This record gives sequence, C-alpha cells and structure tokens, in this order.
Amino acid sequence: MTFPAGAVKAPIEITITSDDKYVAYRMEPAGTQFLKSVTVTQLLSFTEVANRALQNPLLAAYIADDRISLAGKVPVLEIEPSQTIFSSRGLPQAQVWLIKHFSRYMLASG
Repeated sequence: MTFPAGAVKAPIEITITSDDKYVAYRMEPAGTQFLKSVTVTQLLSFTEVANRALQNPLLAAYIADDRISLAGKVPVLEIEPSQTIFSSRGLPQAQVWLIKHFSRYMLASG
C-alpha cells in the first residue's frame, strides 16, 4: 500500500489481514476515510492467475459485510478503479487499485 502525503489527518495504526484462501483483505480500522486515494498493489505470482493468460479481467471489489462467504458469487458494494500490470510476455504480474476507505476488499474475475 502506498499512502500519499495528506491521505490522513493524523497518524493512525493500521492492520491488514489477508484471507487464507482468496485474494482478499480486511483493512482496519474499518470505516477509516482517506483524504487522498491510497494505492493498493497485489502481486499475482502466488495466485491462480500466475503464468496464465487472463480469461476475464480482474476487478477490485469492496465487500461491506465481513461475514459474507467469498466462495461463488459475492455481493459487492463497489468495483474500484484498477489496472492489471502485464509482463512483456503478456502474463498478469500485479493488480493495482485505488481505495478511499478501509473495509474488506478482494480481487475477483468473471
């Protein structure tokens, strides 16, 4: 994560917890609002898309409820602006997206 100068009014302690099965994160303190967009970069080398062409675009999704299962279709509140970074061979290397608040996010496709 990259926090630009002026993203928060005062120093805060953050915690990011990754899901053990999906490319998803709980970012806390939940509800924290940023004055400037924060950049999140997810390397894809240890995901199912590593060294494989994408069949569908990757999307960064905001999920409001921490109790929602991430298997199958997941109801999301926002699709965040994101970009896939590709290698010179055309394979996905990383996904970069912008957030304006902390909550639960995941990468998804399809």
